[in-house]
Amino acid sequence: MAHKHNGYHQDDHRDGISVDQLPSGSWRARVWDPSLLRYRPVTRDTEKAARDEAKRLRANFDLGRDNAAPCTLAAVWDAYSRENYGLTASESERMADGRGAEPPPIRPEQLRANVRTIEAMCRVVAGLRKAGATNFKTPGFRAQVGAYFSTLALSRTKSTDGRIAVSTRRRMTSQVRALVNFARAAGWLPTDPLANFTAVGKREQSDTTREVFGLDEIRRLLAIATYDDPVWVHTVLMLYTGLRDSEARAVTWEDYEVERRLLWVRKAKGGKRRAVTVQSELAMILRAVSTAMGPQAKSACLPTSPIARQVKGRGLGSFSMFVKLLKDVKITREKGTDPISGMPRRLTRHALRHTYCAAMLATGEPGDNLRIMMGHGAEDLTTLYGAQVATFKASAEDEGWERGKLCFLHPASRAVRPSSSA
Repeated sequence: MAHKHNGYHQDDHRDGISVDQLPSGSWRARVWDPSLLRYRPVTRDTEKAARDEAKRLRANFDLGRDNAAPCTLAAVWDAYSRENYGLTASESERMADGRGAEPPPIRPEQLRANVRTIEAMCRVVAGLRKAGATNFKTPGFRAQVGAYFSTLALSRTKSTDGRIAVSTRRRMTSQVRALVNFARAAGWLPTDPLANFTAVGKREQSDTTREVFGLDEIRRLLAIATYDDPVWVHTVLMLYTGLRDSEARAVTWEDYEVERRLLWVRKAKGGKRRAVTVQSELAMILRAVSTAMGPQAKSACLPTSPIARQVKGRGLGSFSMFVKLLKDVKITREKGTDPISGMPRRLTRHALRHTYCAAMLATGEPGDNLRIMMGHGAEDLTTLYGAQVATFKASAEDEGWERGKLCFLHPASRAVRPSSSA
């Protein structure tokens, strides 16, 4: 029961606001702080002003804006969901569970983000709740987030046995950071509780960049010279330019400036438009690709058509097509298993990007120039991608590769122009 004061004191309830008039004529409102377990006073000239300020202060306690107040995951998640998705936290979780059509239904025009984005964030929030990371200001919040990630079985690549890929784990870390940064921008958190936090250790970071194509493997791949095979063209395009899989699919003949030897990447990650230098060997291959299409497929050479166009039965989106291409030239990584995932080692299309980066660094290309061509935000990431530079260093020195010039073709075949009938 609240303590009774003189007649000028009006006590609403212990968990809320008490208002009383001071002998000076001013009004004092007191708000119960559940964190400090005491009242916090505010004084104003009028009763209404004092009560309004007390309500604002109480709201700050609920959201965590006051340094002494808790900053709860529930409050941050609800505010984040409203601002970024146009939904309440409960509505976002209904969308993630597939119950968005249940009454009251959630209309598609309400959404400000892709449903898969909402689903991914909801999974992260659910994981934080399960780990007990529900208050950003508790001393153990960082350890609780670390405990959440330690429960995820790590894998280098996508897996069907419930393991989490390294790239997925990085994305989940960035989602947790998005909630923390949102709370800090709103003034609810005075400091970053996850400063220098990483869910992927150095061992896992290095492991993701270990697999690259060897020079002998690259030359076997180029030797088949199937200029009319979209999978081969797509593979060679990524190998010589370091483009991501999606970027290589999107580039068109119109994006290729033959005179200046430039390839413009207009649909890059994050919308960052950039240009990549076309290697002389790639220029020769692209001429042969254009010729190999033939008169009956001449329409596919129009400027707006993709360089590596889709062909029925040879879809670029099928990873099995890429694996079959590697098997045709006897490129495999079945020897040994990955120490993290326990899965057989294998090459992916993204390994072509790492191969390009390592080979370019081996020629002596400056890291900053390479960072711009690869579309990296920091040179550290470019260095990480080129971790296997030693794979090409000896060959580049023995064969006299010029700076920034890749010599993937076999020395005996470099001077021979590919025939259009190949």
